[in-house]
Amino acid sequence: RSRDVIVGYFWCTTTNEILVDNWSMIVPTFELDGVAIPASEFSEEAVASGTSPCYAFSAKLSDWPAGEHSFIVDVTFTARLNDGFGDYAAGTYRTEFTIYVEN
Repeated sequence: RSRDVIVGYFWCTTTNEILVDNWSMIVPTFELDGVAIPASEFSEEAVASGTSPCYAFSAKLSDWPAGEHSFIVDVTFTARLNDGFGDYAAGTYRTEFTIYVEN
């Protein structure tokens, strides 16, 4: 049966200053079952993960039809980033999720 699923993307850093700087160079795109979902359809908010400041895009998806579903997040870093933990090259990073709903 269908259950609500929270999907999205988040980015955490060691300081608020780094977070604001990094976030301006991060462009996420979302796709559900081959259909693009504009980032404007997601909630954007500041959150925390332990002591790390984070920004997050999130959405609640409901009423899934039975079967297999694909959710893809492509995140483009428009420049080299350092989140205070490590270095990340400019480019696009993809994360793919498969969601199964039984009959």
